[in-house]
Amino acid sequence: MAGNWGERKHENSFSKQTKSKKSHYILGFIIVFIVIATVATIVGVMKHKKTVEKELSIEEFFSQEKLAFRESLGVENTNAFPQVQEAQSIVESPEKNVSADELKNTKKEIEQLLSTPAMLVETFNENEKFDLQAYEDLQADRTDFLQSFNMYLLEAIENALQEDFTQQSEKTFEQMQKGEATGVEDLDNLMKALETHGYKMGDYGVDQDPQWLLEHIENWEGIQGDKAYLQLLTDKETATGAAYEEMTLLSMEEISVTLLKLEEVYNTYKDDDLSSWATLRLSWHATELLGLYIRSDTDLEERKSELEGFLANHQDSIYWSIIDKSVQDYRSNDWQHTDYSFSNKLIIMFDDTFSGVREDDITNANRWPLHKQTLDHFDLLTEKKDHDFLNDLSPKQVVFLYVYIIEEGQVGDTITLYDASIVEGGTDSLRQEMLRQSAAHFWLDLAYETEYVVERKNKKEATVFFLKNADSPNEIAMKFILRKTNEGWKLLDITAK
Repeated sequence: MAGNWGERKHENSFSKQTKSKKSHYILGFIIVFIVIATVATIVGVMKHKKTVEKELSIEEFFSQEKLAFRESLGVENTNAFPQVQEAQSIVESPEKNVSADELKNTKKEIEQLLSTPAMLVETFNENEKFDLQAYEDLQADRTDFLQSFNMYLLEAIENALQEDFTQQSEKTFEQMQKGEATGVEDLDNLMKALETHGYKMGDYGVDQDPQWLLEHIENWEGIQGDKAYLQLLTDKETATGAAYEEMTLLSMEEISVTLLKLEEVYNTYKDDDLSSWATLRLSWHATELLGLYIRSDTDLEERKSELEGFLANHQDSIYWSIIDKSVQDYRSNDWQHTDYSFSNKLIIMFDDTFSGVREDDITNANRWPLHKQTLDHFDLLTEKKDHDFLNDLSPKQVVFLYVYIIEEGQVGDTITLYDASIVEGGTDSLRQEMLRQSAAHFWLDLAYETEYVVERKNKKEATVFFLKNADSPNEIAMKFILRKTNEGWKLLDITAK
């Protein structure tokens, strides 16, 4: 009996263990089932989401992105933004029957166009390695937004003020510059949008906020010069951002200090770590400040002392030749104000392509012939067959004579302007090309398109650049390479760009 009790006890224990194991198996199965079901649900939701996204038409996708774009900017209406207009034109394209890949690329293009400025910076920061082209594209896109914000600003102010626009716009603009609420919801929302996306109100409208860029761009590996430049703008308000009226009250000494700091940034980083975006902005700021410096309203003696002191102490400065020209004009006018203007010349001089170029090396192409002495040179060469004077011409004068002769159809007289190596190679094809250019009025058309002609030379070789009328004055339309010979400067090569 005792044995049976022991057996029953053992059986009961085994039964309990079996039940316990079954319970664990069941519990494990339930957990696995729940996990699988959960994963399946998530996968199903993701697949459904992708299917929904895939099924969105171009029109629906555009509407979705446009709404997100407007909400991110926090403004009332984005129809005036060129980015929206460009995306709209894609939607309205007649090509409706496209492949799945083309549809995907079109949606990607719309998505890119409707990325807000802050989103563009976030995307740039996601790059594992620094990409200079991506950075240049980023700044180009942000510059486009700068123009968009300015267009929206003017429209919003006009809509808000309506008949009081002329009287009240200046006051409203000043309020926004100071960061004060205007009482107009649309304008105040715009102020918030500017702050969120890295812009601020400047003297001439919306501008990028250097402090925001410093804080939000994460990788400065290939643009240390941009970082130094933005830091300068943040530390010294005189470089940009201050109201023009305030800047005119600065002493000449304060302006010259900032000018030299801008030049220092350029010289330190121009070879490797300064983007073209920063170079152009830096040169624009230097141009504005140098104009104030030269035309300062300070006391005559102070102006004379400051300008002459700069010439004596900063002979290697990029500004030296411009200040020297202004001083020459002042001296010829008893140090009274003159109309001397250097326009965009400084922007050209800050471009390393034209390194070493000075004020006198840059000619405004605002006449035809391009040089006032060209007609005399033309008569000497074509009528009097005099070649001796060619030895005294500068590279620019040789080029101006060359293009004028071809335009006048006197092709045969240009051969003497070429280097001997070109002539020895045969001139038949050269003559044919020059005759074609003459008939097509090629050089006259080029002269009308040209803003500046720049001469860069040393003792043996020179390059003469024709720069187009463009948003940036540094776009090369044509360049001429010349060699110095015993008979003067001779044409060696002509290249269209």
